[in-house]
Amino acid sequence: MPSTRLWDRYVFNTLPLPHTLLIVILLTVTLRIAASFHFHYGARPILTLCVVSSLLASISDTLAQTVETIRARAKAAAKSKDAVVLDGIEMNEKTPSPGGRESPGARGFTWTSAERPVEFDFPRMIRFMGYGFLFAPIAVPPSPIFILLIVKYTWFGILDRHFPAAGFGQVLLRTLVDQVCMSPFGLALFFTFMTLAEGGGQRALKRKFLEVIEFCSEMTDNRDTCLR
Repeated sequence: MPSTRLWDRYVFNTLPLPHTLLIVILLTVTLRIAASFHFHYGARPILTLCVVSSLLASISDTLAQTVETIRARAKAAAKSKDAVVLDGIEMNEKTPSPGGRESPGARGFTWTSAERPVEFDFPRMIRFMGYGFLFAPIAVPPSPIFILLIVKYTWFGILDRHFPAAGFGQVLLRTLVDQVCMSPFGLALFFTFMTLAEGGGQRALKRKFLEVIEFCSEMTDNRDTCLR
């Protein structure tokens, strides 16, 4: 039975309404802050970066949930269409339809409304916002909040000092150093934060890292297979 709630509607019969509204609101707030970013950054650099980073994280998660909802809806539509075709074939085998009468399986499948309620994972979005808010200060000048880093300068400060973006080669070297040295730490911190925020413990964290390692291994194997 199709849902009749306004919240379960789709924009242009494609984009889920709650996800679309959230994206518009988050983009509007982010653009308003970006319009006066230098003013806010000059007055409160840490807070400004934390807020902007949390907003960008929420936008990325909302977009991800939008894609997931669209894909799930498409799969459900395909299954329903296959079921209609199979039912039509079975009916035709049992009682062949008279000439000129359209069989049920020949009808096109159209989705005019949501067949099931649209769900948005707000706790997941809040977890992404929390990670963005807490991780952003790594990009600003030193502060007591960075005792965790055990370095005199923040990571981007270290890159600016030792790998200045003076040319294309320096930019490539800076990017390589960032990806090799900082990305593993950032990913480990991300999965640790998300797992703990979801209420998981040491066992859940270990399982999460094993899943990531297994996924990376599968991606590497697929790449090697394609290159052969």
